[in-house]
Amino acid sequence: KTIKGVVKDETGETVPGAAVYNLTTGVAVAADMDGAFSIEAAPGDQLLFTSIGMTDYSVVAGYGDVLNVVMKSILVNPIMMVLWNIKV
Repeated sequence: KTIKGVVKDETGETVPGAAVYNLTTGVAVAADMDGAFSIEAAPGDQLLFTSIGMTDYSVVAGYGDVLNVVMKSILVNPIMMVLWNIKV
């Protein structure tokens, strides 16, 4: 069956281009610019969601047709850099 959903981050922003893998069948798709995806999966199939800068999210497909996913950012605390203009 087809499972549809939207991939978002913890702030509610969509995650365009997130990869969605059905590890059971080997099929992979990418979320569109709005974070929406559609993938074939049977109940019990293992789905893996990945995106650069995000923690991978794994879930077992159930019997529903909709699966909305919230991914968490790898960077908990942003690193700030200060550039100094030093003249000699």
